Amino acid sequence: MITKKYVTVEMMADFNNALESKGSIIRLYKKNGEQDITTDIKIVKDVYLDLEYQTINPTKKFYGELENFFLTKYGIELIYNNTGSCFWAK
Repeated sequence: MITKKYVTVEMMADFNNALESKGSIIRLYKKNGEQDITTDIKIVKDVYLDLEYQTINPTKKFYGELENFFLTKYGIELIYNNTGSCFWAK
């Protein structure tokens, strides 16, 4: 029996804490609520930034840390959309 793994809100909070401790302004958010399987990569809300139409280009280092974090800590491989701005568990 294969059990489907999902990226949970708690997992995202764990990764977001790791990002915050490194001084990053990137955070993970659920796309359409907690039950959605897709996770967005966004910039932390800031009063000096209009984030309605944000475009971010995380580095290969970010994606490497993201993939390593979820694989080593939760055994989850990630799949990305065509722009790399959203991902979900494989």
